[in-house]
Amino acid sequence: MDTDKRVQADVVNELKWEPSVEATNIEVTAHEGAVTLNGHVDSYFAKARAVRAAERVYAVRVVADDLEVQLPAAHHHDDSALAEAIATSFKWNVAVPHTVTAEVAKNWVTLTGTVDSNFQRHAAEHAVSWHSGVRGITNLIEVKKRADAGDIEKLINSAFQRNATLDARRVRVSTNGSVVSLYGNVHSADEMRTASHAAYAAPGVTSVDSHLLVNP
Repeated sequence: MDTDKRVQADVVNELKWEPSVEATNIEVTAHEGAVTLNGHVDSYFAKARAVRAAERVYAVRVVADDLEVQLPAAHHHDDSALAEAIATSFKWNVAVPHTVTAEVAKNWVTLTGTVDSNFQRHAAEHAVSWHSGVRGITNLIEVKKRADAGDIEKLINSAFQRNATLDARRVRVSTNGSVVSLYGNVHSADEMRTASHAAYAAPGVTSVDSHLLVNP
């Protein structure tokens, strides 16, 4: 079996293994480590989980998400009801600050506001992804720059060394103010995501520019 066919088969099996995804209507293609997911799922949450499942597969370098969310009849809600449900979940979620707001149009959610960290930015998106009736999310939340960030590069390197799923020797960190750039090689697309999330967690980081290459 050639590499593309093996990767394709592995992604298909991983999608079947992922309990939050109904993989029946997902088509997988693979070419030189680039995987494309086509078809449809019944929720935005399943769409996000399908991408994560594909990224976990060995030798996958990048995942193109062309999945469409087709809501079953039971999950159709009007925009005002969905907006109210999201606002209530934000109110009870300690990770989402009150500065975050959600607007809903045709079941598509747009997030705006300003937060202190990328953890809060991703927490807001994650909270929305669980809601029935969401077709898609546009995250426009901005992270405030913090002058007292300290030695960001040192903090990120230390975090990489602590992380059991990262080979810190293969990743180089460069900073320009609050912007972090990552260079080097990782073993999988999932490890690339882990590195970016670890860098985002450093105080004062407003964006991460990943130049990492998947080299199993």
